[in-house]
Amino acid sequence: MLGQVLLLVVAAQAFGVLVTEAKYAVQATYLSDSCGETPYAVTVWLNETCATSSCDSFDQFEGSRDVNANMMTTDCASDYEQVLEVMRAKFGSSPYLLQMLHTDENCTEFSMAFGYPAMGACVGAYNESDGLYAVASLFTNSSASLTLYMERTCFSNQKYMSTFVDKEALASHSCSIDWFRWYSSNDVKPDSGAPISTAGSSKSLSSGSIVGIGLGAFGFAIVFVVAIVLRRR
Repeated sequence: MLGQVLLLVVAAQAFGVLVTEAKYAVQATYLSDSCGETPYAVTVWLNETCATSSCDSFDQFEGSRDVNANMMTTDCASDYEQVLEVMRAKFGSSPYLLQMLHTDENCTEFSMAFGYPAMGACVGAYNESDGLYAVASLFTNSSASLTLYMERTCFSNQKYMSTFVDKEALASHSCSIDWFRWYSSNDVKPDSGAPISTAGSSKSLSSGSIVGIGLGAFGFAIVFVVAIVLRRR
């Protein structure tokens, strides 16, 4: 899988990665009419024109909807460490799983990220048109899993993809075969609330970069980002 790389201009345009200086939008989405609860997803993508928002309805950007149940906040981050800091803060004391996507086999070039509440429950947008649904779990043996579904019932026959993250990968944040790094609420020191040092942190995409993405990451990102991110920009 690592040897197969897609160098696609279409992907680069979709992700907005022809950049001069990296700046990331960190969008947290909520099901209720406020933004004070645990988000059902946190999505990060490269956005040079990122603007913060405290708590907005998707209707502000998408027009009238049959179901108005989704709210969002947007924060801006300048680098990998700040992205992690903002993502962690969005989940507060709730358990979470963070998936950081990269564009190289050593996970040194950061591209985008997704965060999920790790409660073992099916979470996602109220409307099925809003993208994939996720079940993220943290286990007592310090491993984790993430399963994505095409429909909000999260039945086994609706599964899109499933990933298991072992204890070592989750604790060390090592680069996976799919060019991911994983983080979780288990990283936070119980006595101080401060996150443990993020070993192997990644660089932002350099100027003029065009994404070369491993097949696993590419398949995930195209479906998820096109379904969720682009329709909310």
